[in-house]
Amino acid sequence: LLLAEHPATVGARLDRVVEAVARQLADGHRPYAAALALAARNAVAADRIEALGKLPGASARLRRGLTRALAVRATV
Repeated sequence: LLLAEHPATVGARLDRVVEAVARQLADGHRPYAAALALAARNAVAADRIEALGKLPGASARLRRGLTRALAVRATV
């Protein structure tokens, strides 16, 4: 979560954070706060965020949160 939120986490490091969150979701863990923090970051492509919501560990509540975060990004 801290790395997902930190403004200095950019580029390849940010990509690794997205991949780590995806692995955790796929393994059935719940890094929801980190996923939502990533969704709020314009540096992460929207399609990557949408992919997080399609992983087996993503709940309906997480998917709604990701959708809301992407909608906020689109208006900014």
